[in-house]
Amino acid sequence: MAKKLVLLIFILLVGKNLQSQIPEIRVTADTNNVLIGDQIKIILEARSKDKFSLNWTPLPDTLGTLEVIKRGKIDTISKQDFYSLRQNIFVTSFDGGTYPMPSLTFTVIHSDSSLDTLLTEPLYLKFNSVEVDTTKDIKDIKGPLGVPMDWKKYLLYLLILVIVIALSVFGYKYWKKRSQKKPDLGYDPSIPPHILALEALKQLESEKLWQSGYVKKYYIRLTDIIRIYIERQFKIMAMEMVTPEIISSLRENNFDQNLINDMSELFSIADFVKFAKHQPLPDENSKCMNYAVNFVNITSQIQSEDKLTELRNSAKEEAK
Repeated sequence: MAKKLVLLIFILLVGKNLQSQIPEIRVTADTNNVLIGDQIKIILEARSKDKFSLNWTPLPDTLGTLEVIKRGKIDTISKQDFYSLRQNIFVTSFDGGTYPMPSLTFTVIHSDSSLDTLLTEPLYLKFNSVEVDTTKDIKDIKGPLGVPMDWKKYLLYLLILVIVIALSVFGYKYWKKRSQKKPDLGYDPSIPPHILALEALKQLESEKLWQSGYVKKYYIRLTDIIRIYIERQFKIMAMEMVTPEIISSLRENNFDQNLINDMSELFSIADFVKFAKHQPLPDENSKCMNYAVNFVNITSQIQSEDKLTELRNSAKEEAK
C-alpha cells in the first residue's frame, strides 16, 4: 500500500512539473468595439517561467473575416520570473458586425525534442456601422478645406524675392558700368598725362554742369578724368575698378594719406550722386574739383621727381 502511495505522488509531481514547462498562449486586444475601418491592435503572447522554443505561426493576410493591416516583429522578453515571446498585429473590417478571430496554432519544442501543440482562444471583435438617418435628404459632398494662410511664410518668400531683385539690379548696373568704354579725352601719348588731366578738368569747370543742374554728369566726367589720369600716370587700372579698389590701390602704392583722404571723399560723393541721387551742396561740388586739381598737381610732381632721381642714378651707374 505504501509503495502505491509513493508511486502516485511521484506521478503527480512529475506531471505537474511537465505541465509547468508548457507555455501559456494568450490573445488580447486593446479594444473590441470600434467603427468599421478602424484598426484594432491584437497582442499575441506566449509566456512561461522557463525559457522555451516556439514555432511561431505565420499570419496570413486575412483571419476569417478580418483583414491583417500590419504585423509587428516578434519581441523576446526575458526576466527573472518569466520568459515571453510577443507580437502585435493590427486588424480591421469594413463590414459591420461581430466577428471572431480564429484560433491560432503554435508548436512548442521541448529540450528533449518533444512537441506540444497549443491553440489560442477565439477573440470576438465588434465593428459598428455608421448610423444613417434615412429620413433626411442626402447631402452633397463637402468641398476641400482651405489651407490657412501662413503670413510669415509668404513674407519670407517676399523678402527673398526683394533681395534677389535688388542683387540683380545692382549686378546689372555694376556690369554695365564695368563694360562701358573708356571715355575719349583726346589722348595723345606725346603729351604728359597730368597736362591732359588738367586741361580736361579746366574744360569741365568751364562748362558749369552742376550749376546748370547736371550734377550727375558733372561727377561722372570728374571721376573719369581722375581714373584715366591714375591709369596713364601710374599704370593702375583705375577704369576697371570701383571706389574701394581705387583707394586700396593708392594705399598700396604709398600715396600721401591726405591725398588718399581727398580721393576717398571725392569718389564717395560721386557714388552717392550716381547711385543714390544725392544732391551735394555747391561748396562740395567746388571742393571736389579742387581735390582733383590738387591731386594731379602734387602726384605729377612726385612722378617727375622720381623720374629725375632715376635718371641721375642711371647716369652715375654709367659714369662708373
